[in-house]
Amino acid sequence: MNIPFPSGCTTGTFTALLTSAGTGNWVVPVCFNTASNTVQVIAGGGGGANGGNSPSVFHAGGGGGYSVSTNLNLSGTIAYNVGTGGTGGASNTTGTASAGVDGQASWFNGTSLAASSVGANPGGGGGTSAGTGGSTTGATGTTKLAGGAGGNSGADSGAGGGGAGGPNGAGATGGAGASTSFPNGAGGGGGNGGGTTPTAPTTTTGKTGGNNSAASGGGAGGASSGAPNGTAGTVGGGGGGGFGGTTNAGGGGNGGPGTDMNAGIGGGGGGGGASVNNGSCTAAVGGTGGLYGGGGGVGGQCVSNHNTSKGGDGNQGVIDIIYIR
Repeated sequence: MNIPFPSGCTTGTFTALLTSAGTGNWVVPVCFNTASNTVQVIAGGGGGANGGNSPSVFHAGGGGGYSVSTNLNLSGTIAYNVGTGGTGGASNTTGTASAGVDGQASWFNGTSLAASSVGANPGGGGGTSAGTGGSTTGATGTTKLAGGAGGNSGADSGAGGGGAGGPNGAGATGGAGASTSFPNGAGGGGGNGGGTTPTAPTTTTGKTGGNNSAASGGGAGGASSGAPNGTAGTVGGGGGGGFGGTTNAGGGGNGGPGTDMNAGIGGGGGGGGASVNNGSCTAAVGGTGGLYGGGGGVGGQCVSNHNTSKGGDGNQGVIDIIYIR
């Protein structure tokens, strides 16, 4: 039986966005409707590895998973956690590979993911293997969709981060780096939920990032030494990969912020990978994953002086509460 609303409750659709990373408490409004509500969560994305190649090449970060539940019977004060994004592998001047950090889970109505009414797993940081996309295993909620895994780097070409899951499907895997030796462009980031995975680059031009489920949003790859950096994705598309020339090797474009959920927010695209310069330079960084939950791309390196750039950070998660009365 539905409990009547108190006098003074107006009708309409109401939204509460929880965007500050970390734990907190949400006080259920007096006029909340237990018979008509939706809670969506996205977990944090994993950080991409830096551009080091010793002892081996490391890989890109995975996108955060997505979960949703409807018509939760809520009252009082609700505990939640908005997952942080994982930081990218640290820069150095020795060519040493450094892994990205895992993102954190997001959950609502519980003191842990397992105890929550709706919660999603985070993307893994890129290391000796690509960061995993946020898994549906152990996630909670009515519908659970995975984040995209990070891409695998080539010997001289960084990979793109995975896209976050969302209401339109699982996040796309980040684009792989080139399989052949220097010089080559870098891989693009994966699109958000229901989006696409870029193919690996085969020339010095960085790869365009993956699109969202509506076939748009991927950022262009870096195309020349005069414009070496990949461009940022939009509307949940992946960032473009960096140009791979002998001078001015490019950084990865940031993943696009998603718009596939309520209130113009959604799962983020993965950050693009950075490329390798065979000379001495200042290395370009991997692209940051998009809001919310995009995985970070792999950083670049200048081989002659071993300057090794930071991997792209994964982006934080979000909780979206909608109720109608």
